[in-house]
Amino acid sequence: MPNYQLKQANESDFAHLVFIQKNDGYNHAYYLTENRIERLVESGEQFYILYVDNRFVGFAAIDAEIRIQLHFFSILESEKDQNFAEKMLELLLEQVRSKEVQHKTIHCFTEADSPLLAFLKSQGFEEVGFYKNRYQNGKDAVIVEKKL
Repeated sequence: MPNYQLKQANESDFAHLVFIQKNDGYNHAYYLTENRIERLVESGEQFYILYVDNRFVGFAAIDAEIRIQLHFFSILESEKDQNFAEKMLELLLEQVRSKEVQHKTIHCFTEADSPLLAFLKSQGFEEVGFYKNRYQNGKDAVIVEKKL
């Protein structure tokens, strides 16, 4: 049985987060840099990195204000057949359920054609909105949400 650990990322993990996103097999509207991650962390965003048997395979980020926003969610493309995404989401939901927020929900903006949208819908997230030109490159976003 694999050993799963979801740890809050620190500065020494930032290069791993960038590597994971660049190697998750999806052409993102924009990519993280270590400097961007640092600014997001300074503004309150929390990054989590999934380790399986002491090797990093994925990461996610959340911002907890009125409700939880899932901001990033990536699994290395070479690890996608291992059900690590399901495990990472399960562990992440355990983490966020304890957050003090006004609305006990988690939501995510994601590109309408992304595999993340299909994955989140398969995990009980529901479409609740649409954001035209969210990524300012002609790509729209679908907003999905799940009660915690």
